[in-house]
Amino acid sequence: MNHSAHNKLISFIWSIADRLRDVYLKAKILAEGLIVDILGLKL
Repeated sequence: MNHSAHNKLISFIWSIADRLRDVYLKAKILAEGLIVDILGLKL
């Protein structure tokens, strides 16, 4: 595998990791918001 192809593959893998992280963080924030709403807590 040449250097250019290697860099493209690594970039692709990192872009997937970034998207997964974003989805996880959004779900975590949403879940925390729902818990606060259910418990009736004021932040």
